[in-house]
Parts: sequence; structure tokens; C-alpha cells
Amino acid sequence: MGSHNWQKAQNKIARLHQHIARQREYFNYKTAHKLVKEYDLIAVEDLNIKGLARNTKFSKSIYDVGK
Repeated sequence: MGSHNWQKAQNKIARLHQHIARQREYFNYKTAHKLVKEYDLIAVEDLNIKGLARNTKFSKSIYDVGK
């Protein structure tokens, strides 16, 4: 499958991806908790993601959020 150094590099990359995923999850938790504490009513909107992604300024950001 590869050398020992290659495997170490793969493990390091996997840990970085896991760290980023956990950071996002924790941020979402903190944000949701703050919103629930501060507001009495929260509304949800169904957005047209394909339409928003057509805008070149936002497309990368919009698709990145879904990961």
C-alpha cells in the first residue's frame, strides 16, 4: 500500500480533517445554543442552494458549508 512515511502522512491528514470537522460541529453547537437562549422564536427558511451557488462570489462558500 505504501511506505511507512506515506501512512504517517495519511494519518496526519485524517487527523486534521477530523479536527476541522469537530471545530465546525462545536461552532454549530455553540451558535445554536446561543440562539435558543437569546430568542423566543426561530424561523427556518428553505433556500434555493443551486440558485445561490450560481453567484460566483458565494458558490465556493455555499458548497463548503455542506461538507
